[in-house]
Amino acid sequence: MRRINVVAGISLACLLISLAAWFYQIQQGLVVTNMRNPFNWGLYIAVFAFFVGIAAGGLIVSSSVYLFNLEPLRPFTRVASLSALAATLGAMAIILPDLGRVDRIYQLLLHPNFVSPLIWDVIVLSTYLVITFLSVYFQLLPERRPALAEQAKRRARVVAYVGLPVAVLIHTVTALIFATQGSRSWWHTAVLPPDFIAVAVASGTALVMTIMLLALGREGLKRHAGAFRILSGIIAGALVIHFFFLAVDLIVHGWWGGPEAA
Repeated sequence: MRRINVVAGISLACLLISLAAWFYQIQQGLVVTNMRNPFNWGLYIAVFAFFVGIAAGGLIVSSSVYLFNLEPLRPFTRVASLSALAATLGAMAIILPDLGRVDRIYQLLLHPNFVSPLIWDVIVLSTYLVITFLSVYFQLLPERRPALAEQAKRRARVVAYVGLPVAVLIHTVTALIFATQGSRSWWHTAVLPPDFIAVAVASGTALVMTIMLLALGREGLKRHAGAFRILSGIIAGALVIHFFFLAVDLIVHGWWGGPEAA
């Protein structure tokens, strides 16, 4: 209990420091971030992409139980869905400091530009938030109302059927935001969307595995060895796909050269 309180206290302190820094940024403007430097500019976006990745991967793990009958993973579905929900909220929150004038965010909803992939990212993220919430709700419902266990299971299966393609879509749209930037040759490639999906599966699954390892301990590892073996296989397969895409990108850039390949 004491350890939990310490972690909660550190988290609260970091939150307060972050809010104070954000308030200072709102007062002074984005110039205080030195966003003219591409590395500083990329920090907000990198954290956003990280949260989107683990969010998509978490729901993919949860949906796999219902879609592919991976029964050994069933004890992990709640953690996977909860991690997906938390990561989705994190992704939506981290984009706010990047906007600068967050007080004008309502303009995005009143005057959406459907030519821009950014508005599609907002749409997909909002849809994904609803799906992850429903996934968590229907998986926790039997504990509060056991009589609805079968009904909750059927609805969780329906959510899984919808959630898996949306999980793929959320990372495809996010990758397209980067892939359409012609000024950056490393991003400007059709390989980016499938690569993002592969990385999302690997990172989201790794997060679920890490949480379960910490929660269950050594005894849990032995008891759920089959589940951890499946998770390891998913991570390994996704990483093989990612490194293949990365190797192809390196070969193309190395062959043709260019300022970013140097």
